[in-house]
Amino acid sequence: MIELKPMSDADFESYFAESVRSYAEEVAPRKQISFERAFADAEKYYREIILPHGLQTPGQFLFNIVEISSGLKVGYLHAGEKSDGTAGDEIFGWDILIYPPYRRKGYARLAIRSLAENLKNSGYKAGHCFVWDDNLGAIHLYKSFGFEPTDKKATSGTTMTVAFDRFTAGIIENPASGV
Repeated sequence: MIELKPMSDADFESYFAESVRSYAEEVAPRKQISFERAFADAEKYYREIILPHGLQTPGQFLFNIVEISSGLKVGYLHAGEKSDGTAGDEIFGWDILIYPPYRRKGYARLAIRSLAENLKNSGYKAGHCFVWDDNLGAIHLYKSFGFEPTDKKATSGTTMTVAFDRFTAGIIENPASGV
């Protein structure tokens, strides 16, 4: 079992640095630009558009994913309203990461399920996320919840969407894992 715990200031700083670096690593080869330029662009986008007030940015939900029995942080999750004001009652999944030693154990599935249920109960009607086309594991995971591709991007990725009234619990692939 997991719990979504709000990030502390220190957690946020670590998340921000890792998220910007990771995004730049994905974008640089896809856009055929240097890592340095991709990093600068990503940092500017995060600081000015997605999280202009850091951890205190309204409409943003930043959590550590914590394994309850051990208290270990197994990853993080960031979802929030789009900063352009177009989201209304919809939410965008900006980022989810499960640390390497904890992958393929069901933690991402549990975190997405928990977040979606909380967002639905808070009045949000739909969720969106962007997935790189070569991230087949993530595509499979999101589809198991009812997400469907809605917008193909030129940058080798797809936006996927689910209406929370059609959100499913997802199929537990490895119930023996205890997660």
